Amino acid sequence: MKVIITIGCPHSGYETVVHTLTQAGITNAQHGIKSGLSPQALQSRLLSSHEVDLGSTAALAQVQPGKLWNELATDLFLANLQHAHWGWADPQSVVLMDFWHDFDAQVRLLLVYNSPTSYLQQVLGHQLQPTVQSVASALDDWTRWNTALLRYLHRHPDYCVLINSQQLAAHPHPGLQALASHWQISDLHGAAASPADQPDFQHLQAHLISQMIDPLHPAWALHQELEGAALISSAADATLQTQAIPTVNQAWSDWSE
Repeated sequence: MKVIITIGCPHSGYETVVHTLTQAGITNAQHGIKSGLSPQALQSRLLSSHEVDLGSTAALAQVQPGKLWNELATDLFLANLQHAHWGWADPQSVVLMDFWHDFDAQVRLLLVYNSPTSYLQQVLGHQLQPTVQSVASALDDWTRWNTALLRYLHRHPDYCVLINSQQLAAHPHPGLQALASHWQISDLHGAAASPADQPDFQHLQAHLISQMIDPLHPAWALHQELEGAALISSAADATLQTQAIPTVNQAWSDWSE
């Protein structure tokens, strides 16, 4: 049995990743037998009781819960023992990675990231007039979350995997094959997944947003580090790299079609 916990910052594309895993045979976690809590609800209560605010600008440090939370975790795991492979996705898990792996050695952590441009597309997509301040705040959040994920991966490469959500969405079958091989999950059937549809005007929007980011912003260097450390990255995929920072010609093509 493998318990796969998918973790990424909000707007990282982690929802698409867990959907792909579910389609490929990973079971979504059932609620605890006694508590009736989903993993997300359990974690929300845990972080609330420890007064942890993931929306602050503080560094994302691991939380060490007490025995009560071990009992609730046991209840959750007992409810899912019948599944060969199961798990859940939740950004809140970012500060509970130590807790979950210490609780059960079968836990595997799937760390998800996307490009700064893609992240800003998601965050700013509903703002009519993005400001310098909103762009800076979003990039700070992207950097804070992904720095925490990358550092954790470097400390625990034996049970963590880092993946680019855009790459898995564009090429689910080889991505799932890589995961299955890495974690020795023999019955992960990649054929069940299909590439995600791309939104209209994606190149135009991405091009405009990329112009808001200083070419020397630290987020670009961090993105390169993520790409270098990831099991599934866009580094070898010229098509996806072009989509991440589209050219003027691609943006114009979107506009004129």
